[in-house]
Amino acid sequence: MTFQEPLISIVIPTYNQSSLLERAIKSVISQSFTEWELIIINNFSEDNTLSIVSSFKDERIKVFNLSNG
Repeated sequence: MTFQEPLISIVIPTYNQSSLLERAIKSVISQSFTEWELIIINNFSEDNTLSIVSSFKDERIKVFNLSNG
């Protein structure tokens, strides 16, 4: 797979929702349209959110740890 500039950005905000995150990421990856980037905004989750994100070896997936407090 060669990386192209994304035409769309998908943003998933999350906080301690690792039980749903893997399914959400797989849903994005399974789309037939491939020119996307997935931006995950993690509010310093205390569950295994980061390990789930890092298990996907796709350069279109980016995670940012931001605190809203």
